[in-house]
Amino acid sequence: MQAGGVDRAGRLAALGIVGLTLAMLLLIVGPFGADGEADAGASGVITVVATTGQVGDLLAAVGGDRVRVESLMGPGVDPHLYKASERDVGTLAGADAIFYSGLHLEGKMGDILERVGQRHPVVAVTEELPAANLRQPPEFEGNFDPHVWFDASLWLGTIDRAERALTELDPDGAATYAANAAAYRAELEALDAYAREQIALSPPER
Repeated sequence: MQAGGVDRAGRLAALGIVGLTLAMLLLIVGPFGADGEADAGASGVITVVATTGQVGDLLAAVGGDRVRVESLMGPGVDPHLYKASERDVGTLAGADAIFYSGLHLEGKMGDILERVGQRHPVVAVTEELPAANLRQPPEFEGNFDPHVWFDASLWLGTIDRAERALTELDPDGAATYAANAAAYRAELEALDAYAREQIALSPPER
């Protein structure tokens, strides 16, 4: 074979290797962009991570079919003491956004949430609750009681924040998020009314 033929064959082989490498990279990267963030437009579904099950339930209710929710902490896990594992860090880094309760509930995760927040939206769903409506018992040493989901009227205040954040991530889903938020709001209002009725049946001294 002449030298020109050898060079041409070598170039073709090199191009083939480059093409195969690019194809493998596309398979590995999948729906994720070059910076590691998920491409919501590719599948029509955005991926969000919730620190707790309560926040996960909120996002599932407002997000509906347009949002895939993964909660880090399962039932029975103490969020005050929870330490993120290496797998959790990877999960956080691969999400479109991270949602957490706030009010220092996820005490030991603060540093990780701050670092991840440099590249991904990180949202505290309780951040807009009026301070006047929060409890500040002595045992919390000057901080607010973060267990606000026990009061349906307080948890209602997290819906607008979740809806707005999801809409910012996925503007095409604005109408869906608004409708889902309205339905969830009505559900919590009914729950709050039921709770007040039941409490009213209890003797004042109890």
